[in-house]
Amino acid sequence: MQQARQRQLSERIFGLVEGETTDMAPASYANEVWTYTDPTQTRREIDELFMTRPLNLALTSDLPNPGDCLSVDHLPIPVLLTRDQKGAVHAFFNVCRHRGAQLIQGRVSGKRSIACPYHAWGYGLDGSLRAVPFEAGFEDCKLDSMGLRPLPVEERDGLIWVIPTADAAMDLDAYLGGLQADIAGYRLQDYVHFETRQISVAMNWKLVVDTFLESYHISYLHKPSIHPIIQSNRALFEDHGEHLLTVYPRWSFNEQPRGKPDEWDFIKHTVMVYILFPNTVMIVQGDHLEFFRVYPEKGETDRAIMDVALYTPEPITSDSAKRHWQNNMDLLIRVVCTEDFPLGETIQHGFHSGAQDAVVFGRNEPALQHYHKTIRSALDLPHGRQMGAVAAE
Repeated sequence: MQQARQRQLSERIFGLVEGETTDMAPASYANEVWTYTDPTQTRREIDELFMTRPLNLALTSDLPNPGDCLSVDHLPIPVLLTRDQKGAVHAFFNVCRHRGAQLIQGRVSGKRSIACPYHAWGYGLDGSLRAVPFEAGFEDCKLDSMGLRPLPVEERDGLIWVIPTADAAMDLDAYLGGLQADIAGYRLQDYVHFETRQISVAMNWKLVVDTFLESYHISYLHKPSIHPIIQSNRALFEDHGEHLLTVYPRWSFNEQPRGKPDEWDFIKHTVMVYILFPNTVMIVQGDHLEFFRVYPEKGETDRAIMDVALYTPEPITSDSAKRHWQNNMDLLIRVVCTEDFPLGETIQHGFHSGAQDAVVFGRNEPALQHYHKTIRSALDLPHGRQMGAVAAE
C-alpha cells in the first residue's frame, strides 16, 4: 500500500479514535433470514456468484516453482492449477479425458508431467496429452484434441484468479477496479506459503464471511483472546464496488505520535480485511497475510467449508521463525474455531426456529450492509429493509 494512502487512512482512523466512534452507515438494515437458509438461494449463489466471476484460488507462492500443482476441490467442478516449466500458470478441469478420474489431489511439486492414477494417461503441465498406454486401442480417437480442458486463469500481483466456467471472459481490470492499486502495493508475489488448513462448519457460507465484517463483537466474544490486541467497535470502511475494505485499529495505533505523520506505521498498527467478492477474505495482519476462501460445502445451505492459509513475508530459515509463525497460525485457528464458529453454528441453528424473520445490521456495521446488498444486486434481488424506511429499497 502506497505511503500517501496509508497516511490518508491513518488520518481517518485517528479521527475515529479521537471521536470514540466508528464509520457509520446512513441507517440500520434488515436482512431476511431466508437468505441464509433457502436452498434455492444457495443454488443461485453457486451458479451466479461462484461460477461466473473471477475467484481468487491461490497466491503465487502456492505454486512457487515450475512443476508445482494444486487441486481446488470445493467448487461444483474440480479445478487443477499447474505451473509449467516456463513458469506460466494454467487452470484446468481436474479431470482425465479418458475416464474422468481426478488427476491430482492436494499439493504436489517437482512434476514434469501428470499421469492419471487410473490408466496412466499422461499430460503436460500445459494440459497437452503426451502419453496413452496401448495407444492402438484408441487409434480411432482424435487424441490430439483430448488434452485437459482449460479454464480462464490470470496471475497478477501475486494472486491467481480463475473463472470456473470454460470459455468465460476474464477482465480483471473491470472486476477489481480501484482495488488494484492496494493489491499491487502489498507485493503479494513476495510472500511465502506457510500452512493451509481446511475447516468445515455447520453454517451458511455467508455467515462465515460475516464473521470478519464488524468489530462490534470483539470486546465481548473475544475478550480474553484478541480484544487486548484489537479495538472493539472501531472500524474504517471503504466501498470498492463489489469488493470492500474494513480496517480495525490495534490498541497500539493510539500510541503513535499524532502530530508526526512521518513516524506513523499504518500496516503495523491495524488489521485490514478485504473481501474479494464473493468468497475470499484477505487479512493483512501487519507482518503476515491470512486468507479464508469460503464455499458452500457440497452445495449445502447449512454447511460451509473453507481453506484457511497463512503466508509469511520471507522464507522460514530457523526453528524460532517456524515456532513464531506456527503460534500465529494456532492463534488464528483457535480464535475462529473455539469462539467465532461455534457461536455462528448456534446462529445458523436459530435461523430455522422462526424466532426472527430478519437479522439487523446496525449503522456501525457498514461492511455487513455493503456485502449483503452487493449479493442481492448481483442476483438481481430486491434489497432488504432500511430500518425506519417507508418501503424496501
